[in-house]
Amino acid sequence: MLAERVVAGVDLCFPARVARLLDHLQELGFRNQATVLAQRVAPNVDVTHPFGLAELLDSLHSLGADDQVAVLAERAAAHTDITRVTGVDRLLASMRKAGAADQGTALGERYAAFLEVLITSDSAARFVQEMERRMATAGQVDELPALGLFDHFLKHDDHGDRFRFGREPDGSPADPWSWDEL
Repeated sequence: MLAERVVAGVDLCFPARVARLLDHLQELGFRNQATVLAQRVAPNVDVTHPFGLAELLDSLHSLGADDQVAVLAERAAAHTDITRVTGVDRLLASMRKAGAADQGTALGERYAAFLEVLITSDSAARFVQEMERRMATAGQVDELPALGLFDHFLKHDDHGDRFRFGREPDGSPADPWSWDEL
């Protein structure tokens, strides 16, 4: 049967393509072949590209292949390319949707560590400056503290004076204080 040959010979280098094939097999009523492909793909597909992995996790989840979701999410959490920022965000959302919370937490921790290194590097400094410039242009300076960029926030408008003693969680300036009061 053609569907069985396609499943047996599909290239596992492109998870997004495999996701589309899984979806098409389901739509056409070839559930057994989709299940066979799901079992083959989870432990073997290339996990480099997070955006494609997100699509594949979505497809596996809609197929009800919970064991394969767990296997793929575990591999993705440990090995996906975390430098692809939009893809990682999409993959984290797919993991959450598919019920792979532990794997999502592991990936989130890897991703946070990467971002921390990025923010402390020279190229990251240029990235942060550009992001700050764009946010200022878009009138979004108040978002900078939530991104961990309070020192950049202080450079704008009169924030350096108004927030001399810090910023409250609601975004208002903190009341004056001294070390003796602590």
